[in-house]
Amino acid sequence: MKRKTVTRTGVLSGRFLVTCITFMACMAGITFMASVVPVCAQLPIPHTVIPFQCYDGCFQNDPGNFRGMWWGQSLAEVKGMKYVASDPINVGESYYVKQGDTLELNGVKLEYVQYGFWKGLYSSVAYGTKGEKNWYALQQACFDNFSRWYQPDKAQQKYYWTGTHSAMTLEYSEATEAAQLYVYSKTIYERQLAATRKGYRR
Repeated sequence: MKRKTVTRTGVLSGRFLVTCITFMACMAGITFMASVVPVCAQLPIPHTVIPFQCYDGCFQNDPGNFRGMWWGQSLAEVKGMKYVASDPINVGESYYVKQGDTLELNGVKLEYVQYGFWKGLYSSVAYGTKGEKNWYALQQACFDNFSRWYQPDKAQQKYYWTGTHSAMTLEYSEATEAAQLYVYSKTIYERQLAATRKGYRR
């Protein structure tokens, strides 16, 4: 059987093509992600805070399971949820706060913990805080527990992370001293993206 010879140039060209496609897909996701950020995150700038120390129900390498909740869980199964608002852009997404929720983690005071449900399924959670001290505590916790954060613009305190089941956006505004960690389900996000594209084609 005759062997097929692959030149080094061909291999490099193939790798370059894959790299380009991957980069464009990543940037497309980052661009669309702005449209699915929670209502509270569209205020002066997202507030945030939550050190991932892997408490009960928290995956060490993926934050998709936290405080006894998991991605895709039905809203009807979660007790004590209070409706806050609906996303005017991302149709089907509604936001809630949980009555009696702990607004402090590892000594960091939270302004809020807001849960997102898309078509009744748990899809995201946003943690907000204020103050430079809290921001540094949040940032350090995120960097210590999750590697490979991506910062597109070095002039902005905005970072992205993606794992097997979840993705996160971490950002801070020096002007308002508001910070936010936004965590969302990749699977449900892809469904949201598909639904949005389908709506555009109509």
